[in-house]
Amino acid sequence: MKQPIMNAAMNNANINFAIDANSVTTTNTNASDMQYDLIETKENEKTNENVRKNKDPNLTAEQIQLNDVLVSHGLGKLCNHQKLTNGLCNQTWQCTTKKGKFIVQKIASHKPTQFTDDYTHISAHLRTKDILLPRLFQIRRGSPYMNCLEEKFCVFEFIPNSAPKIENKNTYQSAGLLLGRVHAALALSDYVPKGGIPNFHNATHYKQKLQHLSQTQSQWATKVKKEIAYVTRALTDAEFFISANPANRPYNKVQLIHGDPKINNILFESLHVPTTQYTTTHCVKNQMNSDQKESNAITIIDWETCMRTSVYVDLGDALRSFCRTTKNTYDINREKQFLSGYAKGNPTIDVSEKLIVRRAVSGQIAEVAARYLIDSFEQSYFRYEQGIDSANENLKRCQRGIDYHRTFMGATQHKLLRTRAV
Repeated sequence: MKQPIMNAAMNNANINFAIDANSVTTTNTNASDMQYDLIETKENEKTNENVRKNKDPNLTAEQIQLNDVLVSHGLGKLCNHQKLTNGLCNQTWQCTTKKGKFIVQKIASHKPTQFTDDYTHISAHLRTKDILLPRLFQIRRGSPYMNCLEEKFCVFEFIPNSAPKIENKNTYQSAGLLLGRVHAALALSDYVPKGGIPNFHNATHYKQKLQHLSQTQSQWATKVKKEIAYVTRALTDAEFFISANPANRPYNKVQLIHGDPKINNILFESLHVPTTQYTTTHCVKNQMNSDQKESNAITIIDWETCMRTSVYVDLGDALRSFCRTTKNTYDINREKQFLSGYAKGNPTIDVSEKLIVRRAVSGQIAEVAARYLIDSFEQSYFRYEQGIDSANENLKRCQRGIDYHRTFMGATQHKLLRTRAV
C-alpha cells in the first residue's frame, strides 16, 4: 500500500498504473506480443546477493531492489521509476526500462504462489470471454514472483490509461458494463481461489472483532465507543449477502468475484496511446467521440482479493466507490448510470431492485469503516507514510466513512435491517 489517499475522492484519484499520458513514448511495446527471454536463475539467494553487493552510491535501496526485480524478469535495467500513490496495501511502482514500461508490485500476501496461481487462472478464463487483464510476467517457468531481500515482487504489463472523467456519464456506464461482463464470465467458473485475504468481506467477523475490542479495558476503546456502536449496527446490511439463510436467496448465491472493484482498480482508456485490444468489446457504444473514449473502462486490476461470495458484495463495493463525491456524499445519478451499464453486461442480475442494491452499498460502506476502526486498534493492515499516527489516521477515515454512510442513508432513504440476517 502506498501513501494514504482517499480512494473515493474521484477527481483526486490517482489510478493504479496511471501516468501522464503525454509522457508515453513509442518505445512502449504491446506486452501481449512481446516475447522476452525469461532469465533462468538458480535460487533467489543469488538475486539477494547481487542486491547486497551493489555499491552504486547513485542508487537508492529502492532503485537497487526494483532494478534487480526487472533484470531477473528479463525486462532490462531500470531507467526511471515512479511510486504510485493510491491504495493502502500493496506498494506499486511504474518502472521504465529500454524494453518498455512495466508495473512492479510488492506482494503483501503471505501466500504469493496462491496469489499468482489465482491471477493466472482467472486471467486465462476471462480471456476466453474476450476480457483481458494485464499480463503477469514470469521470472522462470512456474515462478511468476521473486524474493528479493525477504520481500516478494511480481511484474505486470503496463496498460496506458487516463484518469476517469467524473463529469462524463460514460465513465459510470462503461465501468458498470465492464464489471457486469466480468461477473457474467466469472459466474461460469467453478474455480476456488487459493489465496485471498483471511475474513475479507466477512461482516460477521468484523462485528465480532469490534465487539471484542470494545470490551478491552483501554482508553482507546472508550474513545471510539460511539463509532463501534454505529458500525456494528450498519454491518447488518453486509451480513445479509453472506448469510446462508434460504430466505435471502438469490442474493446470497455464491460465485467467483473480484472482491475490490473500486474506482482505483478500474483503468480507463487513454486518448494518447491506443489500447484497441482492451477496448473493442468493452465500449458502451461502438463509435466513441474523443471525449467519450477517454472515459471508457478497459480492464480491472489488483485481483488479490478474489473470492467466492455474493456478486452483490462486488456491486455494492463498486457503487460505494464510484458514487462517492468529493463532498463525501452519494450521487444517485452516478448510481443510475453505473447500473444501466451493469445491466447490459450482466442481465442475469436484476439491478432494478433498489432496496437490495442499496443494502449492498450500505453494507460495503460499513465494511470499509469497520476495517479502519479495527485497524485503529491493531495498526497492522493499512500502511501509511512514516510519521503518520496510524491509530488516529484510521479513526479519521472510519469517521469519514460513517459520515458518508449517513449521507447515503439520507440521499436514498434507505433503512437498515432491523435484525441480523442469518
